Amino acid sequence: MGQCLASQGLHREAARSLSEFGKRRPYSMFAADAWLLCATISTGPLEQPETGAKILGAIIQRDPQSGSAETALLYLATLAYWDKAWERSEKLHRAYLAKYPDSANNDFIRDHRLPLIAKRGK
Repeated sequence: MGQCLASQGLHREAARSLSEFGKRRPYSMFAADAWLLCATISTGPLEQPETGAKILGAIIQRDPQSGSAETALLYLATLAYWDKAWERSEKLHRAYLAKYPDSANNDFIRDHRLPLIAKRGK
């Protein structure tokens, strides 16, 4: 339902629906995806990056070995990058590289993101 609401531009209602689904069915195989979408909507259309970051942190805490946790950590690192929090962004990107050494995202992080962070962080 949350995806349908989001596709209609009803972002606040979509975030509420996705959040409620995650709360009511935390062990559903779809719960983490609902939380990721809720975090994305909160950060983007609702312009509430703090809320999105809290949701992403909760995903990582809940199941740190999951694919959703990998996505959540990359999103958190990206939020810090967008916020120009260079030290935190570098720390999160390096944590991602260490935790997920075989990720397809690593070349981009090493070759593009970290050099930009180093350049801008000075």
